[in-house]
Amino acid sequence: MDSWILGTPGEGAVPMLPGTSPTSWYTTPENVQHIAYVGTDHKIHECFYRIGGENRWFHTVPSEGGVPVLPGTSPTSWYTTPENVQHIAYVGTDHKIHECFYRIGGENRWFQGTPSEGGVPVLDGTSPTSWYTTPENVQHIAYVGTDHKIHESFYFVQTPLPARLQFRLRYFREIDSTEEGSDEVWISGVGLDSAAVTVGPDHRPAVAPITSRYVGDVSDDRVRNGWRDAPHVLLDFELNRPSYWPRSFTTSLLVIEEDADGVAETFAKLEAAVGPEIKKAASTAAGGVAGAVVGSVIPGIGTAVGAAVGALAGTLFDEVIDKIKTTLKNDVFKPIPLVMTVTDPGNIRQHPDIGVVRTVTVKEYGAHYEIDYDWHLVD
Repeated sequence: MDSWILGTPGEGAVPMLPGTSPTSWYTTPENVQHIAYVGTDHKIHECFYRIGGENRWFHTVPSEGGVPVLPGTSPTSWYTTPENVQHIAYVGTDHKIHECFYRIGGENRWFQGTPSEGGVPVLDGTSPTSWYTTPENVQHIAYVGTDHKIHESFYFVQTPLPARLQFRLRYFREIDSTEEGSDEVWISGVGLDSAAVTVGPDHRPAVAPITSRYVGDVSDDRVRNGWRDAPHVLLDFELNRPSYWPRSFTTSLLVIEEDADGVAETFAKLEAAVGPEIKKAASTAAGGVAGAVVGSVIPGIGTAVGAAVGALAGTLFDEVIDKIKTTLKNDVFKPIPLVMTVTDPGNIRQHPDIGVVRTVTVKEYGAHYEIDYDWHLVD
C-alpha cells in the first residue's frame, strides 16, 4: 500500500487547545504507540494504541491533579529503555517544567515531578524539548528561560539492569545416605523466567522453561569443594529480554541418587514428567491473552507465575514422582522449586536474595542432604 491511511486518535476525547502541538513516542516492550497533547481543560491528555490488541485508541490524563499547562505551550516526550519508563514534560502555569512519568509494568498510574524546580522560570510562549542519551544513561530537558538563555534539566537514570541472573550451587553436604557408604548424587534444574511466558500462536500462554545440564557426583569432594571459590552455574537467565515487572525466576532442583540406571536416562524421564507440570502451572497463572500480539510478553503475571510454580512443591510434584519412580532403579527425589521475585528492576542489586548463600534440605529414602546455593548477577 503506497498511501497513508487516516485515523482520529483523539475522537471522543477532550479537544486540543488552539495554539499548541502534540508530541508522540513508542514503547517497545508492550508494543504501544502514544500521542500526548494539551486539552482545552489545560491538562495533558494521552491517546495510546496497542498494536495487535483491541483496534481502538484509549485515553488517559497523565497530568491529572498536577499544575495546569501554560497556554500557548506544547509538551515534549521521551522513553527511557533501561527503566522502561515513558515521560512527558510541559510548562506549567507557574512557569516551571513539570514531568509526568509512567513505569511500564509497575504501578498503573502516572507520577509527577518538577525537573526545573529552583531554576530560572520558563519564558512565556516557548515550549521545552527533550532527549535521552544512552551511553551515560541520562534524560535531558531544555527550555528558554526568562533571561532568554537556554536552560537544561538533566537526570541520571538508575543503573541499567545487569545482563544475567544466575542460579549457582555453592556446596553439597551428605549428612545421611540412602544406604551404607556414600551416595552418588546428581543435580539438575528446570528454570522459568516469567518473561518467558508469552502469547502463543493459538493466543494462549506459551511457556518456555530452560533445563540445565546435570552435575555430579556432588558428594565427591573433587566436584563440590571447588564450588566454594568458583560456584557452579546451574541456570542462567537473560535479564534484558522484553519483560514486565514484578518478574519471577524459578529454579526447580532435580536430585537423583544413582544406583543402577544411567543418570542421563533418569534425568530425561524426570524432566519429561516435571516440565509439563511447570508449563501447565505457569499457563494457568497467566490466564487469558485474547487479542494480544503473538510472541509478546504477558503483563502483570510475574508474581502469580512464581507462586504457581512454587506451589508445585506440594501434592502435584508428589504425584508426578510417584508415577515414574517405579520405572526407575535410581532414587528420584521430589523436585524443589526455589523462587526469586523482583518487584522493581531498579532495585534488583539490593534484592535480599542476591549474593546470599542459602541452604535447602533434602530428606527422602533415609537420606539427608543439604544444598547451598545463591542467586548471582552478571554485568
